[in-house]
Amino acid sequence: MADDGAYRLDHVIVFVDDLAGVERSFAERLGLVATSHATHPGFGTRNARIIFASQHVELLTEADPAELRATRYGRLFLERHARRGNGPAVYVFRTDAFDEVIAACKTRGGLCEDRVVGQSRSGGVTRQWEAALMPGTEPVYLHPLLPTLGRGRARPAWTPGPHPIGATGLGGVVLATDDLDAATALYRVQLGLTPHHREDGPTARTAWYRLTQTGQRVILVEPRAGRTDGPVARDLARRGEGIFALILEVADLAAAVTALEQRGTAVSSVEWLAGLPITEPDPAAVTRLVLTAALDRLP
Repeated sequence: MADDGAYRLDHVIVFVDDLAGVERSFAERLGLVATSHATHPGFGTRNARIIFASQHVELLTEADPAELRATRYGRLFLERHARRGNGPAVYVFRTDAFDEVIAACKTRGGLCEDRVVGQSRSGGVTRQWEAALMPGTEPVYLHPLLPTLGRGRARPAWTPGPHPIGATGLGGVVLATDDLDAATALYRVQLGLTPHHREDGPTARTAWYRLTQTGQRVILVEPRAGRTDGPVARDLARRGEGIFALILEVADLAAAVTALEQRGTAVSSVEWLAGLPITEPDPAAVTRLVLTAALDRLP
């Protein structure tokens, strides 16, 4: 069993070299406020979490260089940071069928070999987490288009932030690829997912995945052949494949756009994203937001 009902998008990890600076930039320019800070004993990292009702964005940075370089999970982030710089590095699918999902991946001929158990410590509370990396092979420990898998566990609730733009949830991720057909084949083998919607537009080709448990979307986008003038093509040329934008649910779309513009963040619409508004990338962490007030209105 591994289909669109097996997963929910739990969080996106944004790896940065200046945690305080990025946290401040997210609050000031994007209206997203962190309410939780934690350390990761044995992994050499610390974080600030921007928390919504049931998902979060994790700003992650180096805390102990020796510890970070001693683990494959740490080296994943160092490799990703060296290649792409600051910005969204990994997205995490949480699943209550962790072992079954991994077994199904292997049955389809996929790779999911690395399993990691760790802890985070915040405010005197220790939470355990378990993850599996895809494809889990040297020298890159996680394909840039694939999620880390996290075991679904009960955990003490975090406090959602008082987000001035009215953000209510993490609605999905948009990933840039230079080969859409190869990317969809990879998703089929590794995750057991097939697109529910595909579109060939004048500037980009897209494949849309709907996670039926949550309604969240994962969108793969490839620039049309020969197009080098758009932000996706430029991102691929500079940073390679990977997360292009985060989809954010907001209570009031018009109010969120106004609040962002008042903060000095430019917002425009994108035809290949169903005309949804998208922000310019945050300068401190190269993070774009796609805004929507209703996931059920997306393709």
